[in-house]
Amino acid sequence: MGKLNCWIVANNALLLHCAFLTETADCGPYLGLTERYVAEDLLDDLGYGAVHRGVWKGKPVAIRRIDKSHCFPNWKESFDRHFNGTLDSDNVLKVFDFEEDSSCRYFALELFGGTLEQFCNHQYRGSMPSDAQVLYQIAKGVDYLHKRGLAHGRLNPKAILISQSHPVKMKVSDFGLCQFKDCPSDSGLTVSSDVKEDLSHPKYWINSRLSRKRKSKGLANSDNTFSTPTATVHGDTFAVGCLFFYFLKKGLHPFGERESILNNISKKKSINLKKLDKTHFAFDSIKKLIQDPPTDGTQHLSIALVKLENVLPLRIDENKFYGRGKFGIVYGGTYEGNPVAVKKISIDVFTSEDELKQMQREVEGHGQMNHENVLKLLHFDDMISSSFRYLILELCAGTLTHYCEKKSEELKLPSDELVLYQIANGLHYIHSRNLVHRDVKPDNILISMTPPTKIKLSDFGLCKKVSHQETFSQSGLKGTMNWMAPEMIEIMNDPENQMEQLPHGTIGSDTFSAGCVFFYFLTRGKHPFGKSHHLLTNILEAKPVELEIFEQNLQKEDSGKLRICHIIKNMICIKEKRIALPDVIEQLTPLLIAHRQFKETERVIPGYDKVACLFNPTKPVLACSVKHEVIFFTAANGFIPFSNWKQSELKLQAENTNKITALQWNVSFFNVAIFFPDLGKYSRQNFCSDGNQLAAGDRNGDVIVWSYPAGNILFQMNQHLKDVTTIEWNPSRLDVLATIDRVSGEKKRITLYYCKMQSMGKKCLLWNSSPSDSTTNLLWTIEGENDIMCAKWISKNQIALGFRNGVIKIWEINSSLTKASCTATFPVDDPTNSLEDLQWNENIRYLVSRSSQGEVIRIWSTDSEKCIYKTRVFKCSNFAWRPNKKVTDESEVDRRKLPQSFIFACGTADGDVLIWNPLENDEKLRTLTRQHSKPLVLVVFSPDGRFLASADTNNKIIVWSTKTWDPVFITRSPSLYSLKFSWLFTTSSTDASGYKFAFYTYGIYGSTVKVIEYAITETNDVQQPSVG
Repeated sequence: MGKLNCWIVANNALLLHCAFLTETADCGPYLGLTERYVAEDLLDDLGYGAVHRGVWKGKPVAIRRIDKSHCFPNWKESFDRHFNGTLDSDNVLKVFDFEEDSSCRYFALELFGGTLEQFCNHQYRGSMPSDAQVLYQIAKGVDYLHKRGLAHGRLNPKAILISQSHPVKMKVSDFGLCQFKDCPSDSGLTVSSDVKEDLSHPKYWINSRLSRKRKSKGLANSDNTFSTPTATVHGDTFAVGCLFFYFLKKGLHPFGERESILNNISKKKSINLKKLDKTHFAFDSIKKLIQDPPTDGTQHLSIALVKLENVLPLRIDENKFYGRGKFGIVYGGTYEGNPVAVKKISIDVFTSEDELKQMQREVEGHGQMNHENVLKLLHFDDMISSSFRYLILELCAGTLTHYCEKKSEELKLPSDELVLYQIANGLHYIHSRNLVHRDVKPDNILISMTPPTKIKLSDFGLCKKVSHQETFSQSGLKGTMNWMAPEMIEIMNDPENQMEQLPHGTIGSDTFSAGCVFFYFLTRGKHPFGKSHHLLTNILEAKPVELEIFEQNLQKEDSGKLRICHIIKNMICIKEKRIALPDVIEQLTPLLIAHRQFKETERVIPGYDKVACLFNPTKPVLACSVKHEVIFFTAANGFIPFSNWKQSELKLQAENTNKITALQWNVSFFNVAIFFPDLGKYSRQNFCSDGNQLAAGDRNGDVIVWSYPAGNILFQMNQHLKDVTTIEWNPSRLDVLATIDRVSGEKKRITLYYCKMQSMGKKCLLWNSSPSDSTTNLLWTIEGENDIMCAKWISKNQIALGFRNGVIKIWEINSSLTKASCTATFPVDDPTNSLEDLQWNENIRYLVSRSSQGEVIRIWSTDSEKCIYKTRVFKCSNFAWRPNKKVTDESEVDRRKLPQSFIFACGTADGDVLIWNPLENDEKLRTLTRQHSKPLVLVVFSPDGRFLASADTNNKIIVWSTKTWDPVFITRSPSLYSLKFSWLFTTSSTDASGYKFAFYTYGIYGSTVKVIEYAITETNDVQQPSVG
């Protein structure tokens, strides 16, 4: 068998709880797994064995560790069926190989992204097939086993997996390898009293009426043991029916709540079945699947499979005529069980093969778009007929034209501001994918069918790729005249323009059209440039006559509409003065305070590797390290939703770079006095600057610094032994940074670098005791007798170092940057207490330390080298110092007396978030409302201190308001990997602030960057933030 090389990942579900990652050497499958995470794995998920991410024969796999006593007696027979290809189905999880040691077996499995249980509990948010495809594939996988004379016997929501393939597929797993860990192989299923049951327990998916041990009160025995029925086809059929319903109703069991399921199964009471519409394509199948098996030999699973297969194909109903466009007719239809719109396009409309290929490219571009305000392309079919092409589209309720002309009384829309925002958001998303729409008009703005109502941009027949200068070539004018920008109409009216040599267009023409649509909707049917016979003339002469009349009639109290009119006016002016869509979004955002909530957005990065995510300190730029390079997502301003951020063409690379292990922007936070006329005095505010250099450390010990946005390498040096894990830039000297390596068994070394860009931005100059023309960047190397655990700059020339023996030392660099020496050592209570963290507050010039075993947080004065305050936090695993966001003009001495300067959040291994303020009267630790149940791995304040984000080892992420200390957003993020949240810096304290923080997870097709952002949303399923 092949050697299994594992990257061990701690997990509380079946796969991919990414709390930390360890790369192992090639010396056994078990290497690198620490006792702490072994214990956590074995406690989770009854009987399924720990699952890790790993590599087998060079490809990513899932590695499942099962205690030998938990394997079925005939496990080898099941494994051999997989290994020799006897079991080979797209819908049965593949088993590639196994190894074993004295206590466990390790199986290399096909990698997957989540479970059915995670999807139904909203823990998995990746791509999924359609409802009909999910049911069909589950049935197909189980039926495949049955046709080979096999029965599963353990079907439940955790046994149905979501693949890592494209397209995504459902996989039946847990066949023939593992039994419940607490149950003897023949005597039944035992539930340990200290293990919390959930609906994934197989007893909830077993038909007790088929059990070989019939009990009058269901499966439960007096000794808390549950009878294990023999695996049968009929037992699987019952479980499949329950799983169908569970998936369709997102976590609801057909036989009721957990406490009543067993009793209801025994009494044949499928009390929740009525919650599925009887007209649903799967209702009849589910009803028959969960009944007692027929006595006449009828196989309801095979019948259901045929019915589902018949639901999948496209069916067009040409009696349902929805509309006609330039390139086709839109009909109603069904596809994979769902009602859809079908655009039927005759190939005769294309005059050349090139035009047909262009259409296919545009279809591919549309298919890659995934946004709540863009109409979804579900499928493209060119096989039904050689004369036609079919676009299968999301079905909507109507158009903006229908709504404004009141052609349908059933159309309901949200507030005007939200409708306009959604139009701008959808169009900007299209632009962010380097496309221009070219036909924005009310007929192409659709209204969704399902609540909450959303606006959808549609009809991408005229879409065209744009350059990175946001321009596009034109071979002819495209679009609808009455909604065209003046620069486009001028091209048509200029007789000197030759069609094959037309000037380039810009995405600004879409902005003009959108502005006209804004006014059309706001006035329920009027064009800003007047009626049709003067309309084009008024566009060319920049005379928005209807807009001017409408604005004049508004009262001063209509401040919202006046602001919208101002936005529209700037959208429909001449192109030289026209604002861009990012500006439109920024100006609309303050009008939508009631619709702002935290929500989660993700972007997939190909490849399965560690990713560091870091926002630029001054610009809306997110840097992401992937293996040996850095990629960027950018936006025009922080109000742009992360879904619309562009992936930049810029990629930073360096020669012979191994995996990047640390990433950090240079940053300077400074405090300046500003005169406020309303206050009649000067007050101080915090600001952030720079972000023009990006430093990285890699696994080889290299340190690389690039300039940004030029992307030039300022220097690359190898002075560390291995694994650069910490980078600290000096906030007062923006070209000085410190790096720390972590090499087991070796002294930890801190290395200081200085990089100086010349005007050309291509060279780095060294500042040290050697002549000024020195060519080395290395300033000084600090060798510690003990491991250096952390570092924090505390002044222009001073850096504090925390050591494993609990010592804090202050090192000072001389003014000529040629020498460093230790100038102070802080006292140690216990040399066994490792210093795990240091934080510095420039406003009050105090240093805070956290020790590990002693769990002590100390506040130090660097003036006196004494501990000013301290507290002991039991099982403290991390802490954060809240920034003081209030505008003050106090001196440093006075600021040290302000309670708001001393607010700390502590996360514990018990799952508590504690707040400590040493200046409060009682100085007691305040425990926030218990929301976490697992150890805290992160607590991080937003840059202005308005919010606190916390995360635990169970993937749970919470955002807290620091005004009330109540949670304002709670989510679970499967496969959370990051041990760091990066907040986007914002200086605003209003509700319109673009709050965002980024982290990394393993995604469905690769590494996934996730951003939780304070953004416009239409849902009301989370609590509104309490603003402080």
